[in-house]
Amino acid sequence: MKWLVPLLVTFACGVSHSQFIEWSFPAPSDHISGLAMAGSTEDILVVDSVLYVVYRMDGWSGEIQDTIPLPYLPEPPVGLACTGDSLWFALAGTATVYAMTTSGAFLGMWDLSDSGPQSICGLGYHDYYDNDLLLADAGQGVIYCASYDEGFADLDTLLVPQDCPTIHDVGGQGVCGIPVACEDPASPVRIYWDDHNWEVLGFGDYESAVGVERFCGDRFYFSDPDMGLIHRYCESMGGAGEPPAETGLSLGAFPNPFADEVLLEIELPAPGRAALRIFDLTGRLVSTLLDTTMPAGPASCSFDAGWLPAGVYIARLRAGDACSSLRLILVE
Repeated sequence: MKWLVPLLVTFACGVSHSQFIEWSFPAPSDHISGLAMAGSTEDILVVDSVLYVVYRMDGWSGEIQDTIPLPYLPEPPVGLACTGDSLWFALAGTATVYAMTTSGAFLGMWDLSDSGPQSICGLGYHDYYDNDLLLADAGQGVIYCASYDEGFADLDTLLVPQDCPTIHDVGGQGVCGIPVACEDPASPVRIYWDDHNWEVLGFGDYESAVGVERFCGDRFYFSDPDMGLIHRYCESMGGAGEPPAETGLSLGAFPNPFADEVLLEIELPAPGRAALRIFDLTGRLVSTLLDTTMPAGPASCSFDAGWLPAGVYIARLRAGDACSSLRLILVE
């Protein structure tokens, strides 16, 4: 059996001192069923279960870079993993895994029903074992690990996520555990260390998630079907496990949600030039509130949004190489 990274790793990643959604962008469709990172790049891959395509999007701006058509399939595609130039997904309601190249060439199809899985709903790449995939099974509430270069001959139970009523997707495993999207409005996205130890990605007003993927370090992506957005989530302001005082900036807003005007509270760990800007979800600059040299310590400024339509906006504070972002919700 292939084990999870030992629980000792939790001391490196830690419980988040400052969790936040640092960026959100519109999902390319309403039928997202899986996310994956595109190899060693910072692009994100998104599979559409109705149009049978995979979108390649810039992981920072959300801009669609390419659309990869899928071949005819007997069932809709669900889950997504990327290994080099290969795409892996499952067929909805089955234990069948399908593989193709990013250029559309067929690589193989495997029926794993004799090996344990009943209804594969998500896939992820296992960073600690070469040529291994994580397979989430919604029918049994189990996450398997399998070696695809051996034709999936050896399937091991890697994780049985407790208190996860229904699994929607699994992301790649890294040093900060395994991200899992669950059918649970109280905590739809979680990081599991082992069966019984997990951490909620707790910032944000979101009800569900249908796709999840580890990005890098302590960052994760997940798709929010209720809002039609893909969120990039950061567990801490900087490196994994470091408190905000060591990693850079502090950014808060009161009240939030707000009507017309919101007070933005910032704190700089050192004197220097700082910029505070507001963006909409398309990435368009809405307002520059600050762009000047400031002393270390706390400061505040107000943002009058009475002229803007109701919706979600992003406040981004940058000082030197550090950056902090925060979702602002403007209501009528």
